[in-house]
Amino acid sequence: MNDTVEVNYMVFMDTTEEVMTERLMERAKTSGRADDKEDVIRERFKTYMDSTMPIIRSFEEDGKVLKIDAGKSVDEVFKELEEKLNLAKSS
Repeated sequence: MNDTVEVNYMVFMDTTEEVMTERLMERAKTSGRADDKEDVIRERFKTYMDSTMPIIRSFEEDGKVLKIDAGKSVDEVFKELEEKLNLAKSS
């Protein structure tokens, strides 16, 4: 079995740390998750920046990132995602 896979594109839902924290804190009101606390969220964001962003940047250098502004409304995000996926599919 091969340990690698060819990736044509990846979807990167980009937003600010502030928007992400606000959304997760809102989720905390009903999720019951013990890790939905601001200090834990900020630490997870730091880990994400240190560990995941270098991978995303690598794909970006190869022109394989479909970057979506996830700070918009759900409908706007869906529309942008749909448009970018259609463009990627046709190229």
